[in-house]
Amino acid sequence: MMEEQIRARRLPPLFDGEVNAQNFDEWRKNIVDLYAHECFGVTPPAPREVRAVVVEQNDDDWAGKAEHRKVMLSFDMENGEFSFPVHLVIPKAGRPCPCVVYPSFTPYATAGYQPIEEIVDQGFALAVFCYEDVTRDNEDFTDGLAAMTSRGAADDWGKIGMWAFACSRVLDHLLTLPEIDGIQLLRRMKADPALRDIPVIMATAKGAEYDKIQSLDLGADDYLVKPFALEELSARLRVLTRSQFGAGDSRLVAGDLTLDTGTRRVKRGGAEIALSAREYALLEYLMHNKGIVLSREKIENHVWNFDYEGGTNVVDVYIRYLRKKIDDGHERKLIHTVRGMGYVLREETP
Repeated sequence: MMEEQIRARRLPPLFDGEVNAQNFDEWRKNIVDLYAHECFGVTPPAPREVRAVVVEQNDDDWAGKAEHRKVMLSFDMENGEFSFPVHLVIPKAGRPCPCVVYPSFTPYATAGYQPIEEIVDQGFALAVFCYEDVTRDNEDFTDGLAAMTSRGAADDWGKIGMWAFACSRVLDHLLTLPEIDGIQLLRRMKADPALRDIPVIMATAKGAEYDKIQSLDLGADDYLVKPFALEELSARLRVLTRSQFGAGDSRLVAGDLTLDTGTRRVKRGGAEIALSAREYALLEYLMHNKGIVLSREKIENHVWNFDYEGGTNVVDVYIRYLRKKIDDGHERKLIHTVRGMGYVLREETP
């Protein structure tokens, strides 16, 4: 029965053959396309700007713990301007804080259905909107946001895609607020043993060198400055996930350092070493090319998957991270700098 449905819908042969490092990118693209056209729908490009107007404000809400704003967000779509309200609850902490974005499936966005006070007590802000203010959960594509763009084929965009689009517009607004800071969330994640290994890409409007270095020093795997193309984000996400699909013998060895591409475990002298996703990808590339001097350009193109422009020190920053974790405390160093040329991983006598 399922096979007949697949043939009837002309779905791609996603599960034929083995998934490996060589075919993963194409396999993943087919999966994403399938979800886009059969489930979530395809969302339109982001608007040039998102306008925000505070229509209500309570500076002493939630037992005096938070400021509550009702903000009307508006932006231009293909067929005119669209707007929807967002409720912002910001702790009165006197310092920037991370924010949770939540599309509410109740008509009363802040009427007690969410544990708002508990969220505030943990030092988080909350941005919540009602899904019906964006578009209703039905097959009607003539109301709300659904009516603001041309619709040809039935899979042009779906309701889930519209709610996700609205979440992105909320994020656009949050990036302009001095009270909201993703750095605090990153710091909390990397301090939590259960969360520290989750890959993180910082997407922000802040493009200063200090902000980039601070994010990388705190453990972010990559940093994107808005505006950026969705294709660039997709490429960098692929880099973070690519190394988990290894093929053949999974064990790489350099002296007493071992890296298992199957389990993604790294050990030196029998002691396990915890690495971020980007640190792991960099070490794996160095170990695959053991004894070969790799230029910064080669490392950046392979590990970060974007053209080297000569003005970034991201490779140097991550080499420093690896040295602290791989070489510190060991008499025999494995990661070496070749002045004017790049880096090499090799075994040398002390």
